[in-house]
Amino acid sequence: MGPTAKVALIAAMVALVCAVQLLEREFAAARAGVRREREAAEAPVAALLRPLEDPPLPEVPLETGVVPEEETVSGGGGGSGGGGERTYVVAAGDTLAKIAKRFLGKESEWRAIYKRNRAAIPDPARLRVGTPLRIPAPRNARAAREAPRELTGRTGVGYNASGPP
Repeated sequence: MGPTAKVALIAAMVALVCAVQLLEREFAAARAGVRREREAAEAPVAALLRPLEDPPLPEVPLETGVVPEEETVSGGGGGSGGGGERTYVVAAGDTLAKIAKRFLGKESEWRAIYKRNRAAIPDPARLRVGTPLRIPAPRNARAAREAPRELTGRTGVGYNASGPP
């Protein structure tokens, strides 16, 4: 191989190295663009999946369950059950349907509790332990007789869906 061929071969190798470097830069820029697009597409999903901010909770008694009789709210119940409205403090495991079954006799009456407590219950599917709820009077006499006066166990801690403490 002559000297001219060697120089041409070296020039071709230099050209290939330069072309490879240019391609690497282009690929890096394309990868960065794809990464930015992916992050931008995931941002709304991440915003939906982040935990909700908790508003400050009102001060409530330490015990959960029905507030003692002297603290019940009297007044226009929601029917002719004979008793007035009462206050209940949400315990762990409670749902509006369970509370309605306990106090109003039917799980389907949960909407009456929700309507009475919209300000305290932003999401009816997620109750916060310790939230005081106003329970309307039962609509029928049988539910009024069967409604519990107090739901505390031996330790004084509220009865919840997982059973007595």
